[in-house]
Amino acid sequence: MIQKNQIRVDNNLLFDAWSAGMEDDASILCKYQRFLAAAFHSRSEHLDLMATLESVLDVGPVADLLMSIRDDADASFAMARKSYLHPNGYQKLVLISPDQFPVPYELRMHYWATIGVDSKPDIHDHGWDFASHILFGRLQSDEYEVSETGEHLHSGRYIRQEQHSFGVYSNNTQPLSKVNSATYNAGDFYLQPNELLHRVTPLDPDGTCTLVLQGPTKSTESRVFCAKNASSLRSVVIKPLQVSAYHSCIDRIVLRGSKPSR
Repeated sequence: MIQKNQIRVDNNLLFDAWSAGMEDDASILCKYQRFLAAAFHSRSEHLDLMATLESVLDVGPVADLLMSIRDDADASFAMARKSYLHPNGYQKLVLISPDQFPVPYELRMHYWATIGVDSKPDIHDHGWDFASHILFGRLQSDEYEVSETGEHLHSGRYIRQEQHSFGVYSNNTQPLSKVNSATYNAGDFYLQPNELLHRVTPLDPDGTCTLVLQGPTKSTESRVFCAKNASSLRSVVIKPLQVSAYHSCIDRIVLRGSKPSR
């Protein structure tokens, strides 16, 4: 039997069988899964991530999707295994993700419970494009580029070795300059190209949560820059969330999402 999260979108036969296996499942989770699988299956090379993220919200309320996952023991276990506390201070909560590496697409949440006061997120790019929708709260996104007149920062290249492991294979110093800054509020959407360097900072003390649609993986490598000493750029092994912690995050997000942002 083909499981829901084992789809390979580049395989027509498997896609058809996987879709057929969900035809009688009326849960909002399966409706979201069907929508995304069809979108990436039919036009993955030319997919408009922003439009797709806007459209998937028409499938049903995000809170209902979260509770559908919470009430599904298999889905909770599978997605908790892909979720973790990110080194940049937010909970990365995966909601829908095909069971292959690297993933061809992923729907997840980035959740900051409050404002981080003791740490400064690093500057980085990604191995994929993504679209983001601010569900509640507020954040600032600063964009950077390599510049001879910029601030010299320690840099490295992270390579994703497996689902929860990242390793640095180079480490030096490069000058970066901030070239743009934008603030996003609840209800806003934005698109992040994979090679654009940025730093994201939450601004709402009551919490910020974004719904992120990641596109196909373009590279398993990404650049990262920080003002710490070079030894801070090292191999990282991420600890997946326990199901209980995953459920706790969902509960807090649903509760917080019912309250207005400041």
